[in-house]
Amino acid sequence: MTSVTSTLSSLVLFLILAGCAAFSGETEINLTPVASDRRPPERILTAFLAAWDADPADSALTPDYDEMHSLIAPPSRALYPRDDFEARYEEIADDLGLQGIRYEPGETTMQGNAASIRYDLTFQTVGFGEITDAGRIARFVQVAGEGWRLAWSTQDILSGLAGNANVQLLSTREERANIYDYRGRPLVEEGGLVTTIYVAKNDMSSEVDCAATLARVTRRSVAAIEQLFIGWAPETYFYVGEIDPDFWDPALQNHCGAGNNGYTHTLPKRAYYGHGAVTHITGYIGPVTADRLAYWEARGITASAIVGRDGIEYYYDDVLGGAPQRELRIVEPGGTVLRELDSSVGRPVAPLTLTIDRDLQRITAQAIADAYNAATNHWGSVALGAAAVALDVRSGAIRASVSWPSFDPGIFNRAESNAPQRFVTDLTTSTRQPTIDRTFRQVAPGSVYKIVTTAAIAEEELIPENSIFDCGHSWDGSAYGDTVGTRYDWTYSDGIPPTGPVTIRQALASSCDPFFYEYGAQLYNKGENLLVDYAERFGLGSRTGFDERFAAAENTGNNAPPAVIEAAINNAIGQGDVQTTPLQMARAVAAIANGGSLVQPYLVERIGGVDGAALTYEYARPETTSLGLRESTIEIVRQGMCDVVRDGNLGTAARVFDDLRSYTLCGKTGTAESAGAPYAWFVAYAPAENAELAWVVMVENSHEGSIVAAPILRRILDDYYGAPRADWPEIWEEEYTAPTIGPGGTGA
Repeated sequence: MTSVTSTLSSLVLFLILAGCAAFSGETEINLTPVASDRRPPERILTAFLAAWDADPADSALTPDYDEMHSLIAPPSRALYPRDDFEARYEEIADDLGLQGIRYEPGETTMQGNAASIRYDLTFQTVGFGEITDAGRIARFVQVAGEGWRLAWSTQDILSGLAGNANVQLLSTREERANIYDYRGRPLVEEGGLVTTIYVAKNDMSSEVDCAATLARVTRRSVAAIEQLFIGWAPETYFYVGEIDPDFWDPALQNHCGAGNNGYTHTLPKRAYYGHGAVTHITGYIGPVTADRLAYWEARGITASAIVGRDGIEYYYDDVLGGAPQRELRIVEPGGTVLRELDSSVGRPVAPLTLTIDRDLQRITAQAIADAYNAATNHWGSVALGAAAVALDVRSGAIRASVSWPSFDPGIFNRAESNAPQRFVTDLTTSTRQPTIDRTFRQVAPGSVYKIVTTAAIAEEELIPENSIFDCGHSWDGSAYGDTVGTRYDWTYSDGIPPTGPVTIRQALASSCDPFFYEYGAQLYNKGENLLVDYAERFGLGSRTGFDERFAAAENTGNNAPPAVIEAAINNAIGQGDVQTTPLQMARAVAAIANGGSLVQPYLVERIGGVDGAALTYEYARPETTSLGLRESTIEIVRQGMCDVVRDGNLGTAARVFDDLRSYTLCGKTGTAESAGAPYAWFVAYAPAENAELAWVVMVENSHEGSIVAAPILRRILDDYYGAPRADWPEIWEEEYTAPTIGPGGTGA
């Protein structure tokens, strides 16, 4: 225990130093006090510490600095005026990640007008839990007119915090782990090789040819590349992007002069396969941002760290980056460590293996980007974005998931990127919203929803399989209570003859709107929520749950029960209030393809198990959920989808696949009305006989599904199966005219 002599010596030294520094002739410490505050030192200390955390129930520290400052001695107030006093506390609270305090009083020593109290203080911190500052000593003096006051110094904040010393957090992470595709090939590789491309106009064979080449190899629009050319002098070399060295295209040298200009180079860094091909899945890394600082500090990550900022890199940052080894200490300005406060052992990093097939992912991303550039004068001039999903129909593994436009994830890691800041700025201001993952965003499905409606009609046996329905240009539902009046088929708006007699499977193949008006009304009359119930069986109206860490990023869709028959009829054709995500539709198509089982989509195959890391997680496929449909119902839907691409008279996508020889598929077109141009959909499974993958392509604000989405999937499948590429539709070369939106909608 500190002796009385030692206590008095310390107190006298404090008063001499403080008095010399701050006391004026008006300031007086009277050792024969006349006190207005008669509380003993113990209660003053209690009041001071209580004011430090004025609301202990709050999860954050809530100091009452006015009260605290009033309880310290005049020399201390002079040395640390009210604002400086608060600033010092706030600085240390931020350094510690302080959330609350708790104290245990100890022995009090009294000697005349001086006193000292020994006590223990426990700090409740974000990153280190509880840190106990034991054996602290609070010293008090009697002040004339005030009573007992704390002879305060910075060590009353934290023992060892002398003068201008500060708390320092050292946080050290291991080298970040890799991300692999399901075959063990890198999707993201630490220390992988990246080729950075610089060009100068003087080196180009022509700016037009160079722009087209760069757009193709970087999967960006030609217009975006042309914007990069603006403002540069002919002889100036400027950055245009990064690619994988394995995908170097000789045209980069032939058209752009990029191969031997001395600026284009290949160096190791954190390499993202395809440089935008997988961005919305892998995400990217970068410095901690101010708005997320508290989030990262709660995990022991410092403000200067590089962390995951989106996608897998963000949601699995604790796996890929591990837990840092941390040291918390007090350091004086010269760097001398005055006190070690606490430390924690880190957790090793672990690589992730995803379900993605990187070849298929790149093929899909390339097809969409090429389609936009091929249709620059047509729908590509107005369409804001697109999405494509490939789902394993048996396992639920997500083999490809592409959102366009994309961006090179490396631009956010400024320590490694040569990209100008404008590349990042352009992402936040682009009307096409490149950072949004459209595979998880809900939109109206249009006629692809008729797959669900057909299943409901067949299962409820509203029409025999071989019975005929006359699909004309119009339908009147007044007999069912429909107040809309005459409704029209999409063929009416497209100016083509009516479809004529069809069976249920042919109604799906031809996308006959009057058929679905009729039986949508009958479904509603049989049970107001009957179609809603079938949609729920197909997984619509709720998140797929493909990864619990992505839950906030995935839309639920909308499968709300219709309040009136008019809404039910609209819903039957995939309009009205119905909304789905591309991933949800892929799941629904997979259920038809595999014979009636609703699979659980998933993305993460394993954690660890490669690169010397222990296997800590492996996906265990759950039991599939049966749709509860008869085999005959599934077969009707399948036949209808197969006719979509095979039946030259009725199939809405038959002209896209009429010369197909190398593979087979079954699908469904969709054109969903929106505030602007319609959303184009095409869903499919392939091969037709023994399905492996379910596919969805959706293009926003573009044109009809058969004109836009079906040709894109044709290009994807041609490349995936190694078949000869079909040409893009000739209509894409024409000047864009928005499709007619008449009383019969916009197309199948």
